[in-house]
Amino acid sequence: MTNAADCAQQLTELLSAEACDEAVALEYTYYPESAIDNDYGRAISSTYIEVDLSGQHCYMYEDGELIWESDCVTGDVAKGRDTPKGVYYIEYKQRNRTLKGADYETFVNYWMHFYSGCGFHDAYWRSSFGGEIYLTNGSHGCVNLPSAKAKELYSLVSSGMTVIVY
Repeated sequence: MTNAADCAQQLTELLSAEACDEAVALEYTYYPESAIDNDYGRAISSTYIEVDLSGQHCYMYEDGELIWESDCVTGDVAKGRDTPKGVYYIEYKQRNRTLKGADYETFVNYWMHFYSGCGFHDAYWRSSFGGEIYLTNGSHGCVNLPSAKAKELYSLVSSGMTVIVY
């Protein structure tokens, strides 16, 4: 069993440009005091959420233990609305919010913001998640979750929690 600091370091190494087939530009938008400093000069907290874009699946770990997971639908690739890759942090969460964009206005029950208008939220209008939906019928960049899974995640996250999108 590895500890949380080891897990954070391993994740950082996996996301480094040297370990990937293509360079991944990691963006850090918020450094909470609760984050762990590691050898790479970046802050990754010991409890974190992963978003696997190619697998269309999310995972939440607490002290290195998987405690939650769900299929998801991320940004619509065909329309150039890809969910941005990088390391972010939950900036805030909010119940009963209306999300607004140039061509949409959508009410969601659970909103967990992590980067420039992107966040996790329920998508009660979708009947399926995972697979290849995101390639032609994805979101505007957010991570769409089934309603019950969004509710569970909302109860687990807090401001400053690390979000790793790859």
